[in-house]
Amino acid sequence: MTAASIFRRSADESIAHLRSLISPYALSRRSKLPPSLVNWQICDPIMDKLNLLAYKKTTIIDMNPNLGVFSAALHERLQPKQHILLEPEEFYGDRMREFQKTYKNSWYIPLDGYDWNTYNQLFSDNPPPPPWPDNFPKPRIQATTSPDDVNSDLLFVGHMGKSEKSERLIAQFINCCALGTWIQQYGRVRFLLWVPDSIKDRYLPRSIASRARPAASAEAVVDITEVASSNVIRTGRGFQKLPEINPDNVEVEEKRLTSIKPQERKVKIKKKLVIRQKMVEDEIKKLVAELCPGLTPTTRGRPKKLPSKEQKKLEETRARVRELVEAIRNEEPILPASIPCKERVTVLNRCDEIRRRFEHKKGAEEEAEKIPEKENKRKWKLRVPRAPGRPRKLPKQGEPPSIAQIEAIEDKIMNYQGLWIQGMEHPPWYYKNDKAEIRKLALEMATLHPALGVDPKQVLQPEDVYETAMGAGGSPPNGDAAVQEPSATSASETNWSSQQPGKTDSMGGKGDKDTAEVWEEYAERWARRHEVKARAQSRDDEIYAVRNRLLNIHNREYEPLPIKPAEDFFPDIPMSLLEITPKKPHPFFSVPNAHERENNWLIFVWLLRHLFVLRASSILNALRSLAPGAENILEHLPADERIPPSKRVRCLGTIELVNLAMAWKRWPFKDPDTQFQHIEEGVGERNRFY
Repeated sequence: MTAASIFRRSADESIAHLRSLISPYALSRRSKLPPSLVNWQICDPIMDKLNLLAYKKTTIIDMNPNLGVFSAALHERLQPKQHILLEPEEFYGDRMREFQKTYKNSWYIPLDGYDWNTYNQLFSDNPPPPPWPDNFPKPRIQATTSPDDVNSDLLFVGHMGKSEKSERLIAQFINCCALGTWIQQYGRVRFLLWVPDSIKDRYLPRSIASRARPAASAEAVVDITEVASSNVIRTGRGFQKLPEINPDNVEVEEKRLTSIKPQERKVKIKKKLVIRQKMVEDEIKKLVAELCPGLTPTTRGRPKKLPSKEQKKLEETRARVRELVEAIRNEEPILPASIPCKERVTVLNRCDEIRRRFEHKKGAEEEAEKIPEKENKRKWKLRVPRAPGRPRKLPKQGEPPSIAQIEAIEDKIMNYQGLWIQGMEHPPWYYKNDKAEIRKLALEMATLHPALGVDPKQVLQPEDVYETAMGAGGSPPNGDAAVQEPSATSASETNWSSQQPGKTDSMGGKGDKDTAEVWEEYAERWARRHEVKARAQSRDDEIYAVRNRLLNIHNREYEPLPIKPAEDFFPDIPMSLLEITPKKPHPFFSVPNAHERENNWLIFVWLLRHLFVLRASSILNALRSLAPGAENILEHLPADERIPPSKRVRCLGTIELVNLAMAWKRWPFKDPDTQFQHIEEGVGERNRFY
């Protein structure tokens, strides 16, 4: 076996070799191990997909090469002038030394690629300390002269594990592309990164609903191409489903009616009676006997012969009755207008008897049974939460309440968070920041519940609170409280606001429990409404994303090569190969001053972090959460780049987000004490990137 063939073993041989190298303790933590590529046959198709013709005599920084299968294929294709292998795991040491002997210009460095000190030593002007070899040649990277060109003198390759530090390191790589630091100081340097699908989904979302801050920040500074992918769809709680709308069916989905009336959706199903034929014949005979009493004598043996005229009349009657009885199977019979009134009544009565005998109900009877169901649906649609029991209505107050009484009611409503009074459409916290709404509610409560309209120096007794606020919970805790009228007592008595939910008092805790049930029902109903609304909004956003090619999945130049995790990687973790190429920087991120350039990027990232907390909300509401009056920056955007206030955050493109960051920077009313130094993963001390 030649030396090069060591890196072209079969997948089974490579897995067996890995099992012999890795300790049993490490094998028990398979998800924590960095996955290793074991199938060399997928490397050549990947190299054909990558555009590497310009990479001649290049320098490769290879982080975590593991078994070196992909590194060997890349080395054979590019023939680099220097190939630096950063592999910290000791059990890969023999493999890396064999790689160094097989391929010239390769250097095995047993240092961790996740440590920035490794790169500081690599690009330092001073000789690197051990374990760097004494004769290690410093990489000489030639910087590009034009920002439009990609630097083909340097290529970074890495294998990322399924860990938090991998996510942080990729975020730092993207920050370097925005700030022009670290290896990006030589120009636009490409990355080839093997990453788990869990990390890939953060930067290449499959649907607009799963588009989050990492994807939006990366789209501003880099182009990410999915070269190879296992295409594993993660399902379950917390994972977005694949969108049903794609470029092929977007026109059909756009024309589809989003709202259909319930009456139009219902399909009327005719009920068919399932009865035996003998029962039908018996009913026909009975009905014919009633219509023609003298023509059907009940004699034993053969039927009596009738004259031709009477026999013809009997057959016509039997045929007509049979036709009517058969019609009963499907729907109410439609009788001809020529039938006499007496015969019509007889036939219909017999039809009703037959249908009832077979448990078939009339339309009126079915409608009568639906009345309770319709009433329940009507109550469910009411905005006021339905209480477990019937609240006790107190007599209305004759005199209008005073300002002091209204203010006292406002204080009582706001101080008792578990309160529910008949007439309240929302919980007390809903009215907290709206003085007009709380005043309107207080006026209504003072009219409906005179027990609340008391002197501000006086308070209510616990039993009065129960009958006024907790009366919806059912029967009172004792019989006396049920018949007492509300009364006001002195301030020395128990204060109303001190009756907090969950405490044992004269209410016995029963009222608190019922109130909790009321608000639980309230929250559940509003959650359902929000869910229906969110589904409709998500559908509209998916159509918008497909139409405007907002996601990277809509702009693919080619479909990624399929990867089988069980055959190509060990441990069998779904992996993807991402090609990350820095974009030509936006003028906002390419100012000459390095400090201002970093500040602009941090402002952009800070804005994304706060806006995408409300990514399903409109940009107007999201900006209002930043600072009072922050929504006014929408008016200061360029006239040809205005953003509709109702547009949701997740649908904003890169140019729109950058324009918002520029407008936020110019806005004079932002908080001057806002600190951006530690808001992004990996953005810390500036010297870590140099």
